[in-house]
Amino acid sequence: MNRSSIRTMIHKLCELLSRQSLEMENLRKTLISERKGLINFRGEDLEKVHLRLEEAAAQCLTLEKERKELLDDIAKVFGKKGTQITASLLSKALEPELGKQLSQIADRTKKTASDLQVEIRVGTELLCWSARCHEGVIRELAASSSGEVPTYGKNGQKEQNKRRSGFIDARF
Repeated sequence: MNRSSIRTMIHKLCELLSRQSLEMENLRKTLISERKGLINFRGEDLEKVHLRLEEAAAQCLTLEKERKELLDDIAKVFGKKGTQITASLLSKALEPELGKQLSQIADRTKKTASDLQVEIRVGTELLCWSARCHEGVIRELAASSSGEVPTYGKNGQKEQNKRRSGFIDARF
């Protein structure tokens, strides 16, 4: 493969990394919007977020697949596997300006990916906290009534029991 086609693939990689970075940033902003909707209990915000999250996540996955395939193609030129290729290795093999451009874009993409991971962790913790709170409320409702729960022995006779029934009681 000639140097011109390698340059073309590297330019395509730079473009792809820039698009990935932009999509990850959009996904991060959408997650922030979702978190704010949850914190402020704004259902209308959450309704809009769901579709945007699906679209942004799908686009990020598509771009990641394209990036891996392109990296595999580039790696073959260097006699390596895609997982062995790094931006710094490619930068050294290219003319200085293109190598510098690739390194800058790769660094920006790594930072964006890291920021996205932080937002995912924050969102996950918020959802877990919310689930624990709701579970606590439900358990409290189920255990906070003053009535007795009837229990029956094997012979069908009601037994004496001082266990309290919950507020949510399906008995008739």
